[in-house]
Amino acid sequence: MNCTESPAVLISISKKVNRRRFLFLSLLWGVSGFAASALGAARNAPSLLETLRAFLDTLIPSDDISPGAVEVGVDRNIINAASKNLSYLNLITQGSKRLNKMSRDHFGEPFASLDEERRIEIVSLAEKAPAKTLERRLFKQLRRDAFFHYYADARAWPSLGYDGPPQPRGFPGYDIAPV
Repeated sequence: MNCTESPAVLISISKKVNRRRFLFLSLLWGVSGFAASALGAARNAPSLLETLRAFLDTLIPSDDISPGAVEVGVDRNIINAASKNLSYLNLITQGSKRLNKMSRDHFGEPFASLDEERRIEIVSLAEKAPAKTLERRLFKQLRRDAFFHYYADARAWPSLGYDGPPQPRGFPGYDIAPV
């Protein structure tokens, strides 16, 4: 079934279409069209992806010991999760637009174009926004997901002083009494 075909075309293809099947196909056609346009908008708007990447790099920048969030692939993990959840995709899309608006209002440039100091200022405004606002919800959700995906990657562990789980290497020095 091609999601670009109208329900009328689908009905003419099948001779045994009852009312229930017609309603189901109409609903499926409408939902698939909405989902395709929403996902297409997210993919075709590089400024939203740039905004997301800048936001993640502001939250978790690289340093001498560990790579930043984008270097580890946190942006890809979040986009993958958002492609499966329309409300999450909408939060990222609308939240990125809000970050860009806040950035233009304060500094006259889109969020991704700002230097690190100004991005930190905008992210701080999002963090301090009232609880139910879009920018605060975006901050809380992306912070939680960014840290989840970041610290799940072994490349982030050296900054914690963590060498990894003891298994399968075992527990070296198990036979030596602790001091």
